[in-house]
Amino acid sequence: MKILLMDWNYIANACRHYFYKELSRRVDVVTCPFTSMNRTISSSNMPYNRQAAYPYSLLRRFLSLPNYLKKLNTIIKNENPDTSHFNERFPSYVKFRKVKEIDKVPKTIFMCDRPRRDYHQLMNFIKINSINFALHLSPLWEKDLPEDIETRLVPWSVDTTVFKDYGQQPMYDIVAAGVLSWHYPMRYEIKKMLENSQDLKCSYLEYPCVSPIIGRKMNMEKYFIEYAKFLSNSKIFLFFPGIPRRTIAKYVEGLASSSLMMAPMPAGGEIFHLEPGKNFVEVNEKNFKEKASYYLEHEEERIKIAKRGMETARKYLDVKDSVGNFIKIMKEVV
Repeated sequence: MKILLMDWNYIANACRHYFYKELSRRVDVVTCPFTSMNRTISSSNMPYNRQAAYPYSLLRRFLSLPNYLKKLNTIIKNENPDTSHFNERFPSYVKFRKVKEIDKVPKTIFMCDRPRRDYHQLMNFIKINSINFALHLSPLWEKDLPEDIETRLVPWSVDTTVFKDYGQQPMYDIVAAGVLSWHYPMRYEIKKMLENSQDLKCSYLEYPCVSPIIGRKMNMEKYFIEYAKFLSNSKIFLFFPGIPRRTIAKYVEGLASSSLMMAPMPAGGEIFHLEPGKNFVEVNEKNFKEKASYYLEHEEERIKIAKRGMETARKYLDVKDSVGNFIKIMKEVV
């Protein structure tokens, strides 16, 4: 089986990186990413500034579109893939009508997140490009999609050979991670709490994804391994998802690491086999400080729950099983 990936953001986070890496081991993968999106105006020795880079990257995307469509048409003609595969963050203005070859290939789209852009733009992209099969990572997507689009659930998965217990004595009491934005209001409060915790050793990693190193020559594999070690090097991993409270990659990353995961119960948490008090600790905006203090004092209980989380990730959420399910679905589409 041969799959054409047109997912420009396919290395945006560790879970997706290892998902596509495992997929490449199992089937023939042809890529045609919108590469201009992965460039910034920053040089390799300058700090990345997302807001400053955005207008320039947007212009580059638009100007590079004709060449991209021409390249895509050639790839499909030469490679003859069985199916093509998009990401929901693919630019909504791209129309594939000029790509004659693409109509010969079934088109699927991966709904990796709730839409951060206008919902109607996304639906219009699906409609004008005749995409009639959607895979989604969160059950929240099911009510958002039109009834004429066939859907399958492919939950977040994790590479348990990377996110694991590294056998190190925890350096931190509490760590947190995640991009700071209005999508995730509680992250600002968590970061402030960690910075003001003088009696505890804490750390906040703002970019667990690759955002600050886009456009630079850096080993992505090394970056994600360092992130996995960062989680394993703490007694507690604390985070809050965005609004709405959906399942994000950190749930599977946190379960698979050796730290105790503390987070709210997300919508569809049962799909990830999340059981509060058994394999993670459920918290909310009012009690997360109190619960963090409790589990730092009760080491035996903390370690027991963290180990159950690791067992859950390895039994139900391993990337190999997820990729196997994905391939099975792609064969149905073809």
